[in-house]
Amino acid sequence: MKNYKSTRSILSITFVAVAVCVGAWSQNVQVVTEPAAPSGQVTTITQTTPVTPPTQEVTVVKKATKTVHIRHEALMDATGNIVDSIIVKTAPPEPKEEVMSIETRPAENAVWVPGYWQWNADNANYDWVPGTWRRAIPGMTWNIGHWNKVSNGYEWSPGFWTGESGAPAATETTTTRTVVIRDAPPALKEESRPASPGADMVWIPGSWANEKGEYVWSSGRWERPATANMIWSPIHWVHASEGYESVKGHWDYPAESRTYVISTERSDKDRDRSDRERSEKH
Repeated sequence: MKNYKSTRSILSITFVAVAVCVGAWSQNVQVVTEPAAPSGQVTTITQTTPVTPPTQEVTVVKKATKTVHIRHEALMDATGNIVDSIIVKTAPPEPKEEVMSIETRPAENAVWVPGYWQWNADNANYDWVPGTWRRAIPGMTWNIGHWNKVSNGYEWSPGFWTGESGAPAATETTTTRTVVIRDAPPALKEESRPASPGADMVWIPGSWANEKGEYVWSSGRWERPATANMIWSPIHWVHASEGYESVKGHWDYPAESRTYVISTERSDKDRDRSDRERSEKH
């Protein structure tokens, strides 16, 4: 009987030692042992729940005023044969009042293109695009873009150049829209390009034109730029709720010489003000 008790004590102590070793191997399990019990009592081992590592601290950084570089649409080229207008549910704020003085005109052929509210899909809000002096295109007038109230929201009708390229430069803008065709323009025709008649000639691809509300094909041709170093901006169509509005092809200055890039800052204060202006309209 005495030997039996000694053997049981030895086994209990051995079991405790093994448990302590196992606990040392595990980083997520805390092992608590009690002192060896007197002879005749059972030594207990208590295993607690896994130890959770400390939670990492998260630093919250308040977003500062963001500088957004925006390029006025009067300075950009068309992105394709058909440009779709956008429709948003939120009403735009009232246009900002801009101070423009004729004394600040950088050149005699500069035209002032007013600013406008541009929808920013990433922020689900409007960004103000300031007006700027633009190098006027010979014979062309800038048709100002605007927001229209439609059945399912507010639709942006982009601004575009209208007129006949090559005439004296116009230094005024207009809001007169062109004739709209309800149906989409047909697919472009495939054309063979003849040899160039001269080194300074530029190929003008064929395109569909708007002739009194009807689509008429205008074949491709070689043409000399109206002014040296000018580039051809091909005809394209603006797709809006009413139909398709044509923007005539014309000669334009290279992008870097049209004017400068506009920069505008939108702070939390600006955003709150635009939100307040929209809420007051409803």
